[in-house]
Parts: sequence; C-alpha cells; structure tokens
Amino acid sequence: MKTERLGNKVFSKNAEEGIKMYQYKTEILKVSMKVFSDKANEKDIAELDELINQRAQEGWELATYDYMATSVQVQGAFVITFKKQI
Repeated sequence: MKTERLGNKVFSKNAEEGIKMYQYKTEILKVSMKVFSDKANEKDIAELDELINQRAQEGWELATYDYMATSVQVQGAFVITFKKQI
C-alpha cells in the first residue's frame, strides 16, 4: 500500500481497493485532577468512551490514542486521533 500526505488528508492506494482518502482530527481530552497519582480512573475512561462514541456518530473512526501523564502529577490528558474516509 502506498500513502501520500497533503495537509491533514492522507491518500492511500491499494491495488485491490483503489485510492482512499482520509481526513484526520486530533483532540486533547483532559482528565480529572489528581493528587497522589496521575493514572486514569474509571471516570476518565468513561469520558474517553463518551468522546469516542460521539465522534463515531459523526462518522469519525478512532485511529489512535495515548495517555499523557504530567511530571507534576496534577492533571494528565488523552491525545486522541480520529480518521474519516473522504
């Protein structure tokens, strides 16, 4: 598969499927404040699930996510990237 990037759009070519174009969208979801630990908790995961499901209803597919802990252990965040075929 060959891919090319143009701005926030990616063009993929697969011999069997033809050319696919994707648009990417990245969001930051801050998590609840932490005092002794910077780990995600159940509330944080529920908010992540809610955002993923909301974007899916808008036609976006989860491409990747990561949890960013902070060095001062106060507030971390999820960095979430969605993609949509255009």
